[in-house]
Amino acid sequence: MYECLQAEKPESRVINVHPGLVETGMTEKIGVKGQDSPELVGAFCVWCASEEGAFLKGRFVWANWDVYELMKRREEIEGNKLLELTTLLGPYGS
Repeated sequence: MYECLQAEKPESRVINVHPGLVETGMTEKIGVKGQDSPELVGAFCVWCASEEGAFLKGRFVWANWDVYELMKRREEIEGNKLLELTTLLGPYGS
């Protein structure tokens, strides 16, 4: 869905962000302890919206990844289509 939206609206920046494991009512109900804070997810999304995070346009990332490591690997990510779901899923897609 995210890749289709990015393809249909190329002027937009669509980034598919997995929030990690944030404690919610649902995690409490099943007895799972959260490992990531809502603040971490929010800060990561703000960074993705900045010029520094623009290279992640059209990609799938996790909110608990190190942004400095991502920036160090920017050329590798862009040059090899890394983190694009079609790349992760292979030639046969979904």
